[in-house]
Amino acid sequence: MQQALFSIAEPALNKALAHDHSAADKLGSLEGKSLSVELTDIKLSVNLSVYNGKLRLSSETSIRDCFVKTELSHLKKLSDATQITSLIKQDLLELEGELSVAQKFSALFMDNGIDWQEWCSSYLGDGLTHKVFSSGKKAVDTLKRKQVDLDYTVQTALTEELKVVPSSIEVELFSNQVDLISARTEKLIASLNSIKEKM
Repeated sequence: MQQALFSIAEPALNKALAHDHSAADKLGSLEGKSLSVELTDIKLSVNLSVYNGKLRLSSETSIRDCFVKTELSHLKKLSDATQITSLIKQDLLELEGELSVAQKFSALFMDNGIDWQEWCSSYLGDGLTHKVFSSGKKAVDTLKRKQVDLDYTVQTALTEELKVVPSSIEVELFSNQVDLISARTEKLIASLNSIKEKM
């Protein structure tokens, strides 16, 4: 099913990219390269590659120059190296392989003058396109809300019900106690060293 959708989307995307005067150079720099993307929020895995100056889509994601696992909303940040570092530190992005490949594919789709909603409307019509984009946004928002609710439920269960994970307050108290003991230990060592010197 997914591959069937890709076979429809592939020529349409190439047609859309033809409206971007900088796309040819971008595609040229990606010739023979491939990127596999797993979008966790919308449960989509796709391999993007470039051959003979054309974008190719496939569900076969095992052969790639770069692998990215993230959410749809974070894809546009891949062209900024500082954003990537921040996303990785926050566990919002998993990245393997050539970073430059991910950045170039990101630039191909994000840094252009194509109005994607207008492009879709030429195939689906204004009304249906609006519904698709609105539904897609609502679906992503709903998934994010459910993920937040689930995270809260799991955290509450682990800290309050099962008590297998300390709460943030308990962690802070423990950290303060460690700092206090460390300070007292350093003071005691200093006192012992002073006594030794007098002996």
